[in-house]
Amino acid sequence: MSWLRSLSDRWRTLWAKLSIHRAQTKLSACLASATLDELPELLLRLLSLRVRVDPAFRRNVEGCEVSYVLRTEDRSVLLSAIIGRGDLEVRTGAINNPDVELVFEDNEALERLLCRPGPRPERELVAAIIRDELRYLGNPNYLNKLAYLTRQLIRELQAPAAPARAEIRPAPPAAA
Repeated sequence: MSWLRSLSDRWRTLWAKLSIHRAQTKLSACLASATLDELPELLLRLLSLRVRVDPAFRRNVEGCEVSYVLRTEDRSVLLSAIIGRGDLEVRTGAINNPDVELVFEDNEALERLLCRPGPRPERELVAAIIRDELRYLGNPNYLNKLAYLTRQLIRELQAPAAPARAEIRPAPPAAA
């Protein structure tokens, strides 16, 4: 029976990796285009997949129990993220009694805050609040946690790919 469980785990991991690749492609296209309508949901879903597949990334959420609601002023984007038991679950719509509620002025404010890595993320959060691009209710440490996770993911997506291994080819025959 353990071989069946092992096979099931491998299948889930492979499926998640394929889903991550598809989501990364879609996220890269979204970041490159002028439209940012799908950005928040893509980003959270990619984070969720990454937490499930990558044990090193999962360590960032282990021991953390927090729920978020992200929305824009006009409610064009309304998402919930729940971190708990080493997992990150994403839902469309709001949940009751979130630990943190983030209200962004618009999609561009969300993109500026979460997707443009800077040297001091905590300063960027404060600056966004001062510019009235972001309002939040809840613990600011949880806000930093979400910003850190998304920035780490974006940096990895934007990093140049590792060079492919050189192909080993047989030497051409010596000319006589």
